[in-house]
Amino acid sequence: MTAQSPRGIQPEDLFRIAMVGDVAVSPDGAAICYVQTRLDRETDAYLSDLWLVPSAGMAGEAVQFTHGPRTVAQPRWSPNGRWLAFLADRADKGRKQLWIIPTSGVGGEARELTSSDSAVSDFVWAAPGSPSSAARSTRRATPAPSRPTTPSPRAGGSPTMW
Repeated sequence: MTAQSPRGIQPEDLFRIAMVGDVAVSPDGAAICYVQTRLDRETDAYLSDLWLVPSAGMAGEAVQFTHGPRTVAQPRWSPNGRWLAFLADRADKGRKQLWIIPTSGVGGEARELTSSDSAVSDFVWAAPGSPSSAARSTRRATPAPSRPTTPSPRAGGSPTMW
């Protein structure tokens, strides 16, 4: 009886590989958010979503947190842990915008916070306790029309974007 030699990786194998990156730990250390990316057979494009897992849990306890049509990146917890902000190109491929989603309670759909002609390349939450954040675009955009102020996260609303 002869041992069978291992099979080399085949192009078809790429559709079965999920890549994990952009890991963010919640402020209280109880949960981990990460981006899982995979190659989609139908669109022949990489797609990604946010996943959550308890920090003391096992990989099988991970749950898919977003279900977008394209890609997500850079998940960041709010200082109070009640919100996750992230970049996604849900509307236009390659033009990532800033989105926010609640992390507790009954959940909900992600809400777009920016809608610029250019992609947002980075963002940061303001100091703990502050309801503000800032975003940076990759190129100069036409100033957006004035938006009404949203309630603060401390009052159960979302942070104000400026």
